[in-house]
Amino acid sequence: MLALAFLTGWHLTQHFVAKDKVTDKNTSANAMKVAIITAILGARIMYFVVNPEHLNSIADFFAFSRGGMVAYGGFIAATFSTIAYLKWRKVHVWRFGDAVAPALAIGTAITRVGCLLFGCDYGAISDLPWALSFPKGSPSFQHHFSEGLISADATASLPVHPTQIYESLYALLIFAILLWLRKIMQTSAPKISTKPRGYVFLTFVALYAFFRFLNEIIRADTGRGSLGPFSTSQFIAILTIGLAIWGFKAFKSPQNNR
Repeated sequence: MLALAFLTGWHLTQHFVAKDKVTDKNTSANAMKVAIITAILGARIMYFVVNPEHLNSIADFFAFSRGGMVAYGGFIAATFSTIAYLKWRKVHVWRFGDAVAPALAIGTAITRVGCLLFGCDYGAISDLPWALSFPKGSPSFQHHFSEGLISADATASLPVHPTQIYESLYALLIFAILLWLRKIMQTSAPKISTKPRGYVFLTFVALYAFFRFLNEIIRADTGRGSLGPFSTSQFIAILTIGLAIWGFKAFKSPQNNR
């Protein structure tokens, strides 16, 4: 599913970059390559930063079949590396961000389906009608067994919040909102040179961070790390929302619209 997410995001980004006349196709493609590679590395590195006990050899780092990726780590790494590349190529960062934002949303939706199929990133035990049980051997099953909540002969975990589905559906909602915003912007500011820069990208950042903070409350998977009362992702979400608020003010400046 990760490959499908990257492939879908690639085509969406190329479409919107061309439509918005941000840069040429080759530069856009290279920027996406930088983003994809650093996203994978960043997500993996963040996982081992939070869970250093799981890294016993270099082989563990490349054992992707075991799972172990932190989305925010990938997002942070991809953002900074792509910005550096775009600056080097003299491409307007905010405009590229607006073009790539819908791809980030749809990519998140697809990736979380993969998390659902793998059984990671599960939620707390729940008796809600839509709560899901994962099969024997899944991360949630192993967690519940280690806590003594189920016996060794159980065939599935206890029912839990399908937090993967929650995030996937919310990402689809964000995707729809971003498309609507793009349409509104094109209607109110038909000339590319007069469009506000960064609004679409920052909207994605703020909305995703807000939901991620809430979703973390009912997440129960182990190895997410914590900083005080917050999980690692909640702490990053708080910082991200703050940066988004700053960005909303910054993108309105005349310098940003050049």
